[in-house]
Amino acid sequence: MRAPVRVALGLAVAFLVTEAGAVRPVDEAILPVEDYKAPEARALAQTYAEELAALYEDVRRCAPELDFQLDGIAFQRPRQGSSQSPHLTLWVLLDARRRLAGPSPAARAVEAIEQYGRKMIRQLSARGPVEADADVGGYGLILSWVGPRKIQNRAVMESFVVFTGKGSASAFAAGQASLREFLASADVRLFDGQQELPFPVLTTPDPPGPDGLAAC
Repeated sequence: MRAPVRVALGLAVAFLVTEAGAVRPVDEAILPVEDYKAPEARALAQTYAEELAALYEDVRRCAPELDFQLDGIAFQRPRQGSSQSPHLTLWVLLDARRRLAGPSPAARAVEAIEQYGRKMIRQLSARGPVEADADVGGYGLILSWVGPRKIQNRAVMESFVVFTGKGSASAFAAGQASLREFLASADVRLFDGQQELPFPVLTTPDPPGPDGLAAC
């Protein structure tokens, strides 16, 4: 048993950048069943172990430049202490060699979700048995990247957290909802290290260009 990195989610994301290396292996990317605290989430992890492994492989195929947070594939509640059903959650780390160009954490969050939001939500919602299970409340996507701020000369991660219901996820994945509509219906949080920041309501239309549908 290892001490898991908790996503469920008072989200104390105080992550400093780790040394670059190979993509995290599947047994480190998926939260072990024995490390779950909540019985209902543990039961889902046992039932859908193959789906979690398939999600890992599909993300690697779809976006090989991404890495996985330790225990980043798991069934988690959207917020700590929440009574909501566990959500199938994916936590990925953007390539530190491809820095986001936005001038603020919120701008960088928009850039990150524009690049990877639809792709990753498609992978989450493609788990047919999970989608059909009424005990799964929806999906969570956490995108983390290297921010400009440093602590003791080490860069701090910024993170964008999105939890959504199955219907909203499916509509967004299929291209039937815009990014603005998708985020408006989701539980959205933005972090600079441990500090939670406000995230503005998007009022502009989705930008032109690839939307992630063809790539995965």
